[in-house]
Amino acid sequence: MITAKANCVRAAGNYAYFTTYDQKGLFVVNIYNPSNPLSLGAVSNSDNFLLENLDLNGNTLAVCAHTDGVLLYDISSQSNPVYTATIPANNAWTVVLAGSLAYVADEDKILVVNINNLSLPVQVGELQMTNAVKGLVVENGFLYAALGSDGVDIYNLNDPENPQYLDNYNTTTLANRIAPFEGKLAVADWDDVEILEFNGDSLNLVGYKNTGNRTMAIAAKDKFIYSAEWASVQAFEFGEIDGPDLDLSTWELNYPYVEIGESYSLTVDIINNGNETLVTSDNYTTNSEFTIINPLTSLEPGETQTVEIVYNASNANASGAYRIYSNDHDEPEI
Repeated sequence: MITAKANCVRAAGNYAYFTTYDQKGLFVVNIYNPSNPLSLGAVSNSDNFLLENLDLNGNTLAVCAHTDGVLLYDISSQSNPVYTATIPANNAWTVVLAGSLAYVADEDKILVVNINNLSLPVQVGELQMTNAVKGLVVENGFLYAALGSDGVDIYNLNDPENPQYLDNYNTTTLANRIAPFEGKLAVADWDDVEILEFNGDSLNLVGYKNTGNRTMAIAAKDKFIYSAEWASVQAFEFGEIDGPDLDLSTWELNYPYVEIGESYSLTVDIINNGNETLVTSDNYTTNSEFTIINPLTSLEPGETQTVEIVYNASNANASGAYRIYSNDHDEPEI
C-alpha cells in the first residue's frame, strides 16, 4: 500500500514508479500480479521534494522535482533505484528520455541534456518556447510539446541535440498532457480530448471528444484513449463512427448575474461527428427561466448547429439542464 497521494506513474516490466503530491517521496511497486500490487516503499532520500512527472528508458529513471531539478536514478535493479545525479532546472515540470538524451520542460524552455554518463549529465541544447511546457513526448523521430493555451508544437529530431521546429496546432483550450498512438497524438485539452496528426507539412486535428469533465491527463494504447478526469477515467476508441455521434462544444453554460426582469444569452455548439444523420426526438430545458431560441432538430454528418439559450431572470438565482434525446447510439440522452 502507498501511504501517500499518488501523482504520476511510469511502469516497466514488473515494476511501477509513483511520484507523490505530499512530499512522501518516490515509491516502487511490484506489479507482477496486477490484481495484488505490492508496495516496496519509498526510495531512500526521495522525500521532501515536490515530485511531478517522470520517465524511464532502459536502466534510467528521471523524476521531475520542480525547483530541485530532475533527479536521475539507475534502475539496473528495478526494485532498488539508486540516485546518481541531478539535472539543474528552475522548475522542472516534465521530462522525456530518448536514447542518451533527456528533454526537460523547464518553465518556458526545453533543456536538451546528454545523460550518457548518468553521474554527469551535460546540457547540450535549449529551446525557447512561447509558453510554459506542460507535456513532452518523443515518437517516431518527432518531439511534441504541450504548451497550455498555445497548443502543441512539433519538432523534427533528425539532429536530436538540435530539434527543428515544424509546426504548431493551437488547441481549443489548454493543452496539458499528451500521449502518442498509431502515428497520432492524443491531447488532454482541459475541456476535451483532441487528436492530432502530422501529415508531413502541418499538424492537424483529426479527432475530437468533449468529455463533459476536466481532462487532466491522458494515456493511449493501440486505438484506445484513456482520459483522466477529476474523479474518474473515461475510455474512448478512436476510429470511424458507424452511426450518428452527438458532441457538444461545452457541457456548462455559466451565466453572469442578471437583474430580475432582464435576460442574457449564451450558446452551445452541437456537432454530429458521426457518419449518419443525427435525428433529435426532443430537446428542452428543465427550468422555464431558460428558453431555447432555435431548438435542435437534425444534423447531417459533420454539421454543426449553434443553439442559443436565453436566461430570463425572475429569481435571484436559477439553474437548470439542457436535455437532448437523439438517435446517437451510445449517448441517446445528454
